[in-house]
Amino acid sequence: MKVTSNGICGSDLHLYEVMGPFLDTGDVLGHEVIGVVQETGAEVGGLQAGDRVVVPFQIACGSCFMCVQGLQTQLPELAALAAAAPFAAGRDTGLCSVRPVIASQLPRQGVPPIISSWEQYADDLAWAVRGGAMADASEWWWELRPHVRYGTLELRVLDVQATVDQTSAIARFVHALGAGLADLHHCGDLQPPAPAWRIAENRWSALRDGVGGELLDLRTGDASPTRSRLHDLVDLAEPNARGGLDDVRAMVEHPPVDELRALGPYRVVPWLAEVFTG
Repeated sequence: MKVTSNGICGSDLHLYEVMGPFLDTGDVLGHEVIGVVQETGAEVGGLQAGDRVVVPFQIACGSCFMCVQGLQTQLPELAALAAAAPFAAGRDTGLCSVRPVIASQLPRQGVPPIISSWEQYADDLAWAVRGGAMADASEWWWELRPHVRYGTLELRVLDVQATVDQTSAIARFVHALGAGLADLHHCGDLQPPAPAWRIAENRWSALRDGVGGELLDLRTGDASPTRSRLHDLVDLAEPNARGGLDDVRAMVEHPPVDELRALGPYRVVPWLAEVFTG
């Protein structure tokens, strides 16, 4: 669709009011889009190229911070699934993902603080910017954050994958999981967020052992296999994933880090070059 105009709705003026100081020149406000259909996919019915359309605002759950809190709880499982950084300085570190250990040398890393409202988020950003600790919202570097410019949740806990297929599988899984967590929230079944330090404890186990380790229940402290917890999350997410998530289940059973580790720190570089160049 080619956008021809865009309107600001009164329903979200509260967002513009509190986040205004963090907008840049060129940012486009509004969400009630009018435009012209340029082309349609094979499964689209009732529309054709040239049709003028309106995209209404009722396309999101409206529960951004509930999703943040739900996804925050699942950061260790997602990190374990996507762990693919075992090497540093030409050696196997013994970790499934050494990247967050290196990143911890910078501030605002790891499991994010709980954000209860847009107003709190704006206050926190303003506090850091006012004192010079941050230049702008882009330096809020936690592993999960609301993105001010794009109006999305940015998940930063995942390692870069070696193949497009693995990247696609994880992206579809995360998208479907967010939808599943939103459903739980709307049904009143989403548990309150656990203390961040408990999530961080599991986060350490995830970067060390990947899917082959154990994670603690955030309420009881009981340990269970990370693989089992991931399969439960896949079951939760799958109703919202077109085509299913069998490729994600395959990654749980055969994690990408095992293939990288089998190649070793020196053979993995030419292998990655071959993968990316086809």
